[in-house]
Amino acid sequence: MIADAANRLVTGNVDSGVLVVFLPLLACALALSARTARRIGCSRLLAGLALASVAGILAVTLGVRAINGGGGFGNASLGWVTDGDLWANSLDNGAGWWLNVALFVPAGLFVSAATRRARWSLVGLIGLSVLIEAVQSLGLLGAADPADLVANSIGAAIGCCLSIPVRRLVLLDEGGERRSVTFWVFLVGVAGVIAVGGMGWLSIVAGADARRDSLANELREAFAGTTAVEIEAKLDSADGFEQMLSATSVRPGYLGRVGATAEFEGRWSTEFFGLHRCVFVRWTVTGMALRNGSGDECTIFLENPPAG
Repeated sequence: MIADAANRLVTGNVDSGVLVVFLPLLACALALSARTARRIGCSRLLAGLALASVAGILAVTLGVRAINGGGGFGNASLGWVTDGDLWANSLDNGAGWWLNVALFVPAGLFVSAATRRARWSLVGLIGLSVLIEAVQSLGLLGAADPADLVANSIGAAIGCCLSIPVRRLVLLDEGGERRSVTFWVFLVGVAGVIAVGGMGWLSIVAGADARRDSLANELREAFAGTTAVEIEAKLDSADGFEQMLSATSVRPGYLGRVGATAEFEGRWSTEFFGLHRCVFVRWTVTGMALRNGSGDECTIFLENPPAG
């Protein structure tokens, strides 16, 4: 469930233009990497990674909302800071919460490794998170939430903790010089892990889609040629309704009339490694049509199909 929701959140960010915002920020980060490396005494590559990770945070949290016209609610204020109910739910572990954690891990890792000051890097990233929440709230660029601040801080802390063994064992020798061979082995290893993880994720998504396609074929065969008139007659009959339920290997999540219309709709759901997929069947007076679905629309409780 969390994995599928995370998938939709990432896809939504990409679709909303995060890359359009991130690429110019990335170019600026690379342009400033040499000067930054000289000022803090690290390699240009490490400085570039630190700046790029911060650029990614700004692109996701502020940039996309700015180009899309905001998205905040109500009046600009900092009332969320003293909202006890929001703070009480700040450890909500939904998909968005975990993505906020993941967003700050690279920044914690690379900023700490570049500056060699894990504690101050953590303080700085927490300050950046507070600033982002304040800008979102005052600029109506999003709904500021203590849960985001807590998740960002946890992600930054994880990254800063990881930087200590990484910097000592991989990035730097005792004299502070970069170990070029070991460093590139480390990068190749990270790239390999990312590649394997990505392939695994794509395989799971493909498996979930394949199950949905199989379900769609089963529904298409089970209800071929039926219309809303026939479905209405079956729903009015106890035996007919039971026949509909047993017509497929998966029972419908809901099945009924669409509002006050003459149409009927049903939803059949399946799951593969936590990814939810479903097929909607809409019957009209002339026939039937199928529509694929995923995520929350496959799991949300609906006693009756919505109109439209």
